[in-house]
Amino acid sequence: MNDTTKELSDFTIILDGKGGGYLPEQEQTDKEKFPNTPNNFWQNLDYKDPEAYRLLTEDYEIESTVADALCDEETRPRYFATEKGIVIILRDVNLNKNSDIDDMVSLRFWIDDKKIISLSHRKSKSIRLVFEKLLKKTGPKTAAECFIDIADGIVSNIENVVMEIRDNTDDLEERVINLDTLSDFDLRESLSELRREIISIRRYSNPQKDIFLNLQHETSSVFKGNKNKARLRETYNTLVKIIEDLDYAKDHLSVFYEELQSKMSINMNRIMYMISIVTVIFMPLGLITGLLGINVAGIPYAEQHWAFAAVCGFLFLLVTVLLAIMRKLHWL
Repeated sequence: MNDTTKELSDFTIILDGKGGGYLPEQEQTDKEKFPNTPNNFWQNLDYKDPEAYRLLTEDYEIESTVADALCDEETRPRYFATEKGIVIILRDVNLNKNSDIDDMVSLRFWIDDKKIISLSHRKSKSIRLVFEKLLKKTGPKTAAECFIDIADGIVSNIENVVMEIRDNTDDLEERVINLDTLSDFDLRESLSELRREIISIRRYSNPQKDIFLNLQHETSSVFKGNKNKARLRETYNTLVKIIEDLDYAKDHLSVFYEELQSKMSINMNRIMYMISIVTVIFMPLGLITGLLGINVAGIPYAEQHWAFAAVCGFLFLLVTVLLAIMRKLHWL
């Protein structure tokens, strides 16, 4: 496969309108193989590169306010339509190596009737897969379909992560139910980690759900056609289910956390209770042996050979009496 697929930072691919795509350099080397007038094209840029802003405002004559939104450092999922096209900002789960999944990748899109421009700073699996599908001639035919394919990939990635979260939630439920000692302290850390992932993913998934709901009613010609509307509707329905699953996991984790805290408190009280019992039993024994061990004269029967056995017997009797008193008071 072309080396371009290995490092998808900036690229341009021309859509042939039949599910395939070719790179501009391919057109230069074999002009007879490709049409002279492209149907649509897709360009991917790094929004932190100053050249990206110049391309948007000068080459494509996009309004500066729109370019500012596409190249802004801090964004949240949203969309708005202009006279010339549509701006859509989404978040994809971070599947890059040595990265946190909930540190989501920001993807920005400009879509009009002839082109789609995507902007990202970090690699996105969703963009890479659609790019590879175009090179294999099994990809989208238009700029709008190109966006929908990427969006489907984003939602699919989120769905896979949420399924993993649900599995981990069920696993934690079993561990909390079976917890009977204080040896599993990492449970609290695991619960907190899952709750943090849920909060982060839901923070961006919920507004993305609203985006796809509103895109179904968008009057712009970009997403014209019943097929595109139907795909946007399915994407919306999938996001609704994802958010429901996240809410389910979040509520259950809250219950598990409370139950874990309760069990750990009960176990700690049980340990302190046993320590108190041992203290009550051995405190009088320590007092007696301490008195007998002081270095003064006059201890009764100190010279008798049976004195030690008598003291041991008395201590044993004292323990028995203390245990009997505790049992009668229902302490044991």
